Amino acid sequence: MTRPILRVLVSFYYASHIDLSALADYDGPVELFVDSGAYSAESVGATVRLADYASWLHEWRTLITTAANLDVIGDHAASARNCEKLEAAGCKVLPVFHTGSPWAELERLCAAYGYVGVGGMASAATNNQRLLMQWLIKCHRIARDNDAGLHGFGMTTPDVLARLPFYSVDSTTWKAGIRYGNLQMWDGRRARFVTIPFGDHGKAHRHRELIRAHSGVAADVARKGFCLLGDRPREDYVRDYYMALRISATGILRFEEWLSGRHRVPPPPGWRTPGPAYFLGVVNNRELNGAIQAVKAADDAAGNAAGDANPRAALRSRP
Repeated sequence: MTRPILRVLVSFYYASHIDLSALADYDGPVELFVDSGAYSAESVGATVRLADYASWLHEWRTLITTAANLDVIGDHAASARNCEKLEAAGCKVLPVFHTGSPWAELERLCAAYGYVGVGGMASAATNNQRLLMQWLIKCHRIARDNDAGLHGFGMTTPDVLARLPFYSVDSTTWKAGIRYGNLQMWDGRRARFVTIPFGDHGKAHRHRELIRAHSGVAADVARKGFCLLGDRPREDYVRDYYMALRISATGILRFEEWLSGRHRVPPPPGWRTPGPAYFLGVVNNRELNGAIQAVKAADDAAGNAAGDANPRAALRSRP
């Protein structure tokens, strides 16, 4: 039996914290999306050197499926020059269009590349959701007119993804619930995410079948102190942690499957798998291992999901 595709996104800025060779332990197809981490670096006053990024891309080229350009945030012309330099160094990269850049630049990128990332949406969403939606709709119209696909960096809003046919998206919010003390699971029958706080016995019991379908155990989720270290043995905490990661990641995989049934986005040039594709963002080995475990668990538990579509069944192998 062929495993479903494991899709992860890794940032070069966090590369020293991640052993990418662990991806070889996954007994199925892998799609590795990488970005430079320029945004993360800038937020802490650091920089990413183009030569270092290019060298790293060459080092891991046999594993990397897609690599994003090294953007110069706020300067689309400098970003274009970096793209040309990386291509001259033998690196095939995905160009990225940011909020605030001229529309002519997106038209150029879509016509030249056929697959373009759109970024800068986190700050735009904070300022005005309505204007962001208008901006995204125009991005999609330009992409459609040029037969191009779009990747949404950090795009996580279910309502937006339900309305707009991104070819691919990525997010680190699949594991954010652990930080805030809750789990998010996709209820395919109601087409919505269900949130269950850790230790909430009533909600865990009410949604026990959904938890089971997400590779979790309702009695554990309902337990006071679930996923908290406290005075417990560390191995008990680690077990809870990985269960929480599996449940959260399985929710994303089920949402991805629902989106693929809604949009069925054709692959851009050079890609064979139809979208939408959802990449799990990871920043360390623990999260990478959690993502691998989650995809395996979602696959193993697929036959037990009452009333839901088989997770990622349509994506088990590339056409």
